[in-house]
Amino acid sequence: LKQDAQNQNDEAQAIRKMLGSKPKTDDEPHKSLSSPSMPVVLCGKTEQIGRGAIAVIHFVTSPTSGAVILPALLASQPPPSHPETSTIGSGNYAAAPHAVILGGAFDEAATAVLQKAVADAQAQSADVRKIPWLRQDSSKPAPPLGPEYGKAMAVLFLPEASDYIASSPQESLSLAQPQSKSPFVLGLQEAAKTHSLAVSVGIHVPVPVAVPAATTDATTPTATVSKLLNRSLWINADGTINQAATYDKLHLFDYGALRESATVQAGRSLTPPFPTPVGRAGSLICFDLRFAEPALALTHPGPKSPFVDPAVGPAQVLLYPSAFTLRTGQAHWETLLRARAIETQSWVIAAAQVGAHNPKRSSYGHSMVVDPWGRVRLELGGVDGEGRAEEGAEGAVGFVDVDLDEWARVREGMPLARRT
Repeated sequence: LKQDAQNQNDEAQAIRKMLGSKPKTDDEPHKSLSSPSMPVVLCGKTEQIGRGAIAVIHFVTSPTSGAVILPALLASQPPPSHPETSTIGSGNYAAAPHAVILGGAFDEAATAVLQKAVADAQAQSADVRKIPWLRQDSSKPAPPLGPEYGKAMAVLFLPEASDYIASSPQESLSLAQPQSKSPFVLGLQEAAKTHSLAVSVGIHVPVPVAVPAATTDATTPTATVSKLLNRSLWINADGTINQAATYDKLHLFDYGALRESATVQAGRSLTPPFPTPVGRAGSLICFDLRFAEPALALTHPGPKSPFVDPAVGPAQVLLYPSAFTLRTGQAHWETLLRARAIETQSWVIAAAQVGAHNPKRSSYGHSMVVDPWGRVRLELGGVDGEGRAEEGAEGAVGFVDVDLDEWARVREGMPLARRT
C-alpha cells in the first residue's frame, strides 16, 4: 500500500474493489457485503515476487477455515493446515468473506486506508489488528533463518523457483528481474554473509531469445522475445555468488496444462561439480530428476568426460531443488530420488516447494535427503490431499549430516564398473 497522502483515496478505491464493493453515492445506498463482524488482520506478511514486495489481500471464504487461520495469526504464528485456503484475488465471490487478511505494511496510513475501505463496505464491526508475522523489508527478503541456525548448519538448501511461482506465463515474465538487481537474490546474499551460511536456491532470470521472424523470407532479421532461465544459484558463506556453480535447467516440464517451455529457455549444458561444505555438488533441477544420464555424467564420469573437472572430481552430492505437482509427486517423487541415489551411489538433496502458490498451482512438498544406499535420511511435510493448504503452511526446516565417509563406504563395498 502506498503511503503518500495524495494516493490514499486511490488505494481505498482499489481495496473497495477487491472487497467487492462500490463507493457510496447519495442516490444509491450501499448494499451490505459482510456479516455483522468481519475481522481484518494486518498479518505483516509481505510477499516477495521478484520485483519487490507487494501487499496481498486474502479473503477467508470459509468459517471453518477462518476458525483455524485467525487464532494462529493472532498468536503471531503461521497458520496450520486447514480445510480451505484463504482465497487471493479480486474478492468477487458469491458470499461475503468471513475475514480479510492483509499482508503488507503496518504504517498508520495503510491502516487508515484499510479501515476506511472496510467501513465503506459496511462491515458492522471491523476488528483491525496488527500481527507481526513474517514481516519483511520492502526491498529485500528477511534472512530465511535466525542466527541460531547459522551456528548449527553449513548450507541452507531452498527449492526451485524460490523467488516466485506465478499464475500465468505473462505474470511470470513480468516478475523476473536481472540476477544482479533482484531484491530476492540481494537479500539472500546479505543473509548468507550475516549468518556465514552458504545457500543453494532456485530463481528466475530474464533472457532475450532470438527467434526467426514470422515470414518465409530468409533474409528477414530475427526477432527478439523475452524468456526466462530456470536457474540454480550457489551463494557462498561470504555472500558472493559462485558463478562456476550456476546451473540453468536442461529439461523443461511440459505436462498437461503446465507448459514450462512457453516461458523458459532450456539450459545449454551441465555444470561441472563444485566443492561445497557438504562435499562436491552436482546441480540439477526438478524435471531433470526423471533423466538418469545427467546424474550419472556428474557422479560417474568417463575418463574423457567434458562434464567433470579432473582437478575437482565427480559429484558426491546431487542437488534437485524442485516444485513437483501433487499428481506427479504422489506417484514418483520418492521413487525417483531414491533411484538416483542408488544408481549413482551419491547423496541426494531435494528441497521442494509445498502448498498452494495461487488458485492454479500447488506443489507436493516432501523435501527429502537420501543417502548413497538409498535410505531416506530426512523427509519434511507435504500436501497429500487436494493441495488446498496455504502456501508455506507446512513449510519447515530440517537438519541432516551429510556423511562423506558413507559415500566412500558404499562405493568401495559395491563397485559399479560400468561396461556401457
